[in-house]
Amino acid sequence: MKTLRALSYIFIISVTCLSFTACGDDRTDVVDPSNVFTGKRLQGLNGMLLSYNNQELVTKIEYPCILKISFEYHDVTRAVNRERYVRMTVEDSRTVIPIITTYDMELGDNGFVKYCESSTSDGSTETWNFDYTSEGHLCYFKRSGNKTEVTNIEYEDGNVVKTHSKVDGEEIVNSFSIYYTSEEIVNPIENVGCIMIFYIEFNVNLGYIEYAYYAGLLGRATKNLPVKKYIERYEREQNFVWSFFEDEYPKTFHMWGQDGFIYSSYDASFMW
Repeated sequence: MKTLRALSYIFIISVTCLSFTACGDDRTDVVDPSNVFTGKRLQGLNGMLLSYNNQELVTKIEYPCILKISFEYHDVTRAVNRERYVRMTVEDSRTVIPIITTYDMELGDNGFVKYCESSTSDGSTETWNFDYTSEGHLCYFKRSGNKTEVTNIEYEDGNVVKTHSKVDGEEIVNSFSIYYTSEEIVNPIENVGCIMIFYIEFNVNLGYIEYAYYAGLLGRATKNLPVKKYIERYEREQNFVWSFFEDEYPKTFHMWGQDGFIYSSYDASFMW
């Protein structure tokens, strides 16, 4: 009888641990960044610093004193809601009272976010729906909050070639064409570092949730690095210039051109 009672206590303790242990270094059977990042992992980008645990999962992304993003990975067998595997928390300190936003992400069988609910400390909420190609590239998302925005991304041979976005209630469809060769760049540049700067390169506006890409949660990178973007609405283009380390990983990125009638530029440097 004492033996049975002792075994019962062990069983109860085991179930309790399974039910409530959920984050930190626990590796899920779904999240696998190696499906996205096939070589070295990015360590920094323009003051943004990335931290990884011993299983190569991103645990923190930080712009010191400005923005902090943390990730919690919930084991599929342990999460309270078994359909929600990752929580991303963003703390924005650029205001007197920091604004905190949480993103609860449900992952599909491919390991990428298929649905997300976000809530902000100011009371606002949003929902997100994502879809991917059979090759694992992000090809669609719908962002619903105060307004609903739908974005479609077209691919050819593993590269983004067109993006379209439309806000409900507005007639304008913003469309962009992306190019990987030019008069100067005859041969496409291999995307060795799996870089995806969604908004600058492709005008895909993901907001804070773009940081989930660095955790391997928003699909695979393009096969090549883009060198030009054409803004159809204004019939203007933006050009991209890349430099590289000896091992062909990106070193710097420079964008220049016009967005509408305004000249714009953007510079980035990479740490590996």
